[in-house]
Amino acid sequence: MAQEQDRLAGRLAEIRPHLDERQWRLLLGAEARAIGRGGVKLVAKAAGASADTVSRGARELEALPGSQESAAYSRVG
Repeated sequence: MAQEQDRLAGRLAEIRPHLDERQWRLLLGAEARAIGRGGVKLVAKAAGASADTVSRGARELEALPGSQESAAYSRVG
């Protein structure tokens, strides 16, 4: 787990200077969702961000048009 966190921290540090705040939140949210359970905490620690920021990014990502959740909702509705 520590090794995974170190690799993630390296990837995030490399891309961070090229992203604005919203893009950064969305990336953190996407990483957390990809990890699954415990992802918010792991990503927050690796990125040096708050868990609230990571969670907000995940929620914003879910709400974007074209996301899997949005697509499923529009098919049902």
